[in-house]
Amino acid sequence: VAFSIYSYARLQPDIENKHVFLLNPVLCSGRKTWRALNILESRGVDPAKIIIISLVSSPEAIRRILTKYPQTNMISAAVDRGLNASGEVVPGVGHFADRYFGT
Repeated sequence: VAFSIYSYARLQPDIENKHVFLLNPVLCSGRKTWRALNILESRGVDPAKIIIISLVSSPEAIRRILTKYPQTNMISAAVDRGLNASGEVVPGVGHFADRYFGT
């Protein structure tokens, strides 16, 4: 099981007064996005002002995020079947960063 580690966040000083688009192309387990939501909330951002945007999401990620943050909006182009044993969305899109950056 992979865990996200918070190492850096540079946010506008008045972030609590803004609407926030939280972009994550593939929501697998939702842990990283859930952690980002925790950070934004700790900086005073109202979860109702956060919109999560993804290309592909797993039902597990949606459930994890909306269980704690039901007032947060989520937009996903597709919701796939679920996660495989490695924690990847299936059928998914492969390794998004590799495809995007051509690596």
